[in-house]
Amino acid sequence: MSLAELRKVRESAVTFRSHIDGAMVEALTERSIEVQRLLGSDIAMQMDECVRLPAERGDIEARDATLSWRWAERSRRAFEAAPDGIHAVRHRTGRRRP
Repeated sequence: MSLAELRKVRESAVTFRSHIDGAMVEALTERSIEVQRLLGSDIAMQMDECVRLPAERGDIEARDATLSWRWAERSRRAFEAAPDGIHAVRHRTGRRRP
């Protein structure tokens, strides 16, 4: 079953309907970092948008990498504000930034 129909991706968050109980859940980038910190994570991961394939390379770069980079910046700021110094992992999508 594809879960794509159960979610809506926006700049501010991802909203999705649980495939288990149907509850609506909103995942904010900053909150995901906070939850990882509260769970005692040694390594934190940012949210990342996965583009449905097949897709043209230009569409992937324009849609996925750009949003993922903005989410990465917001995650970094949330990470830097964390008082306990968790470790960040920077995942690179195919596009390079200057």
